[in-house]
Amino acid sequence: MSFWKTHPFLTRFFIFVITPSVAIIGMLTVYLRMSLPSTNAEFSINGISSKVVITRTGFSVPRISSGKDIDTYFGLGFVHAQDRLWQMEMHRRVAAGRLAEILGEEALPSDIFMRTLGLYKNAKNVWRKLPEREKKILLSYVGGVNEGIEKLNALPAEFGALQYKPELWKPEDSLVWMQLMSWRLSGNYGFEVHRTLLIQAFGLEKANLLLPKVDSVSSEISEVFENSKFHFDQLIGSSGVTYSAPDKYTGSNSWVVAGEHSKSGKPLLANDPHLANTMPAIWYMAELKGDNLSTIGATFPGLPFIVIGRNDSIAWGVTSMLADTQDIFLEKLNPLNRHQYEIDGEFLDMDIQREKIFIRKDYLRRKPRPHEVVIRRTVHGPVISDVTGELTDFAYSLRWTGDDEDGGTFSAFLNLNYASNWDEFRSALKTFVTPIHNFLYADKQGNIGYLAPGNFPIRKFGDGSIPTAGWLSKNSWHGWIPFSDVPASYNPERGYIVTANNKVVDDTYPYHLTFDWAPDYRADRISEELSRLIKEKSSEIDIADMKQLQLDLKSPGKNTILHHLKSLRPRTENQTKVIDILKTWDGKMSGSSSAAAIFAAWTGHYYRLLIKDDIDSVGFAPIARRSLSRLENNIHLELLEEIFEDNIQSEICDHKSTASVESCDDILYIALNHAINELTNRFGESPDQWTWMDIHRNQFPHFPFSDSYLAPSNPYTEDSILHGLFHREVKAGGGIETVNIAPYGLGDRNRYLQFYGPGYRQLIDLGKPNQSLFSNATGQSGNPISRHYDDLLIPHAEGRYLPMNTENSSGALSFQPAGKEAQ
Repeated sequence: MSFWKTHPFLTRFFIFVITPSVAIIGMLTVYLRMSLPSTNAEFSINGISSKVVITRTGFSVPRISSGKDIDTYFGLGFVHAQDRLWQMEMHRRVAAGRLAEILGEEALPSDIFMRTLGLYKNAKNVWRKLPEREKKILLSYVGGVNEGIEKLNALPAEFGALQYKPELWKPEDSLVWMQLMSWRLSGNYGFEVHRTLLIQAFGLEKANLLLPKVDSVSSEISEVFENSKFHFDQLIGSSGVTYSAPDKYTGSNSWVVAGEHSKSGKPLLANDPHLANTMPAIWYMAELKGDNLSTIGATFPGLPFIVIGRNDSIAWGVTSMLADTQDIFLEKLNPLNRHQYEIDGEFLDMDIQREKIFIRKDYLRRKPRPHEVVIRRTVHGPVISDVTGELTDFAYSLRWTGDDEDGGTFSAFLNLNYASNWDEFRSALKTFVTPIHNFLYADKQGNIGYLAPGNFPIRKFGDGSIPTAGWLSKNSWHGWIPFSDVPASYNPERGYIVTANNKVVDDTYPYHLTFDWAPDYRADRISEELSRLIKEKSSEIDIADMKQLQLDLKSPGKNTILHHLKSLRPRTENQTKVIDILKTWDGKMSGSSSAAAIFAAWTGHYYRLLIKDDIDSVGFAPIARRSLSRLENNIHLELLEEIFEDNIQSEICDHKSTASVESCDDILYIALNHAINELTNRFGESPDQWTWMDIHRNQFPHFPFSDSYLAPSNPYTEDSILHGLFHREVKAGGGIETVNIAPYGLGDRNRYLQFYGPGYRQLIDLGKPNQSLFSNATGQSGNPISRHYDDLLIPHAEGRYLPMNTENSSGALSFQPAGKEAQ
């Protein structure tokens, strides 16, 4: 009797399920392998005038060399397209508000918001204003991108999954990526919204406990607070997208040590910028060699220059200053004409544009009509309240420095790659516009320096901490802080400079920069360690010392929180066990530490109990409540320190839902029990077996194919069956405000998960530049079947570095100019 007759179910399962599945997997594997880039080939190409040679290290870091700089930029565009085309595609589509074309209606909220901001229009304006030299360089880079697309044997898998082909790359696509980065790193206006909501609900004093402290609020805004028609809830997006909710600053570290203190006799520079984790990483390592160009470091795919790194003469690093370069302006509308707004008693017409957003059809559904978005602007900027629907009496427009970008930032980064001394460094950055960064500097002559270039708005009235009355012209910005007055330092006497998003000016500085500085935890820790090294090792500090500091896991602060937890008298046997573990803890958030897990769980539950109760008690509208949940899900360490250090029985500790009045320690015991129960349920009853890295996982989401709850920084998308192919995670140590920062969420679905971190690290010794080190968070490739997609993930997580040179590169991808001899 045949197998078909004796096993009919298995036979059908094999024929109709197994066989097609194997065939599909086989075809997918072949397709993915075809999409891997060529690294050994020779092409004849139009658009270059000298031979370009591209070799790669074992981790696929390219060395791009040519006889002319402009052709080197062509080569960089080529490798960016080879390795990161999908990432570049997403960046330009997000920024241009064109996601719905490929992702469908779920992407409409993001597109509407980006169209309202007008980032792509700004990019077109920047392109028109770029100097001719910069235009030629960018056009060469763009030519390389398009040549790279053409030379791919197959497009990246994401294009196949969504069944479309990319358009040619344009100069505006590169410039809109700069606009998007400026927007993402200039997020102050979200704090304005939250601060206003909290002041309305609790008053200024309590709002200052939950957000960076401000001095006062203006009388004009105070009057508006009391107007029942005025609802800041309307600023917060619907459909699951909370555009105005600020991410807790993600942090960055950078420091430089003078050569007199180093073993090599030359300066040491360390930098680890912290951004949202992505898959692939946002950074791409490259070395560029031309007739004048000689630089190596981290690039942004989509742009033609080294953003952070070194050349043959200098090294530089950057951290975000968190300067306040955004203001929300409240606009009084004409009750008879909603397209007019008041300034000094007169009504002005808004600028009105209409754009269509095309929407991809879902399967088995009729193709939807294009969505028309009406974009209104006042003299202050785009009317962002229109994103959630027009209001009746007021509108809210956004003034931000990205609207004033004239190409100066592009020119600044480009010229920075060529700078050879302090004067040229300053001259390069003089045109910088946005986002405001702290730039650290070191040169081979032994000099170190610091500069914070950019357009800092001057406000004659108000301080930008809360929305401003737009109907009064006196509240408008009145120019920019002169370049001669921006924060700067050169060869300071103490022999080192540190920036970690902390306050960089003292109270004598004549201009207001921001209230939203990061706490001094990381900056203080780095400064203390550098002072100790200078005292103990004198002129023997080396890269190994810088590496140890960059990977430092010491829990921050003055041990106030930890000391208080240790001093608490246990009330149960389980409490005794965990407090005893904390008593012997060294305070390091090591991945293998059970004490670190206890500390994070205890303080996390405590913070949520404090904040959630207060927010829930007010009865905010649902969209505002969702936005404010970010406050309760990101620990504000300064609030905990204030409670424990001053031993205050703060009103914030009392639970509104109970008849009794709880003290701060009452809540602390409840939080301890919650932490014990949670860790016991997850890992068993023995606290010694609980480890921090078992609950603390660093997430690297892919857009759009990671599950949405693991990609909080991306526009919302539905969960995907391709999540497992593209998404990555790794066990992690570190914590909130450790130097090796590893912030984590406290929400129900993302508890203890990490979404931000040091995506790139560099350690540069200008006395031994080829022995300098770098580390990239994931890998060079954006292709999930490539070994370089995630070959740096574990080394980066474990604190292993690679040499910052390409001496051991191999293979050769070369381009000859078509039709004539290579020069």
